[in-house]
Amino acid sequence: METLSKTQQEEAIRQLEGRVAAIEKASVESRPFTTELTTLATHDLVLKKVIPVLVRPKGDDFVVSFVEANIGASGETLPQAIDDLKGQIAVVFKRLSSLSPDKLGRSPTRQLGVLSEFIQKSYP
Repeated sequence: METLSKTQQEEAIRQLEGRVAAIEKASVESRPFTTELTTLATHDLVLKKVIPVLVRPKGDDFVVSFVEANIGASGETLPQAIDDLKGQIAVVFKRLSSLSPDKLGRSPTRQLGVLSEFIQKSYP
């Protein structure tokens, strides 16, 4: 087994410190965080209150979720993921709202109930 010189040991320590710093930075950057939606992607729906959104960085992408309503989206950038989520929320709300309540199962009924707490149709 080879013994390292003091200079080699110091260089190995610097390299390890750099690797640890990179891992710590990646760990911080990949932690989930929350934000809020204050608008939707459509003019025919308005928010009654802000929508809480969970953001999870996943490698080079972002996964965003309106957890209470079980709706999610993803994108290569955070703005893209948020825009996709706004669109998904609008589509789900419009679709569920267009159906007769007796046509909805338990989960869609719950989902529409949650969405209705946050969203309403805008009237001219």
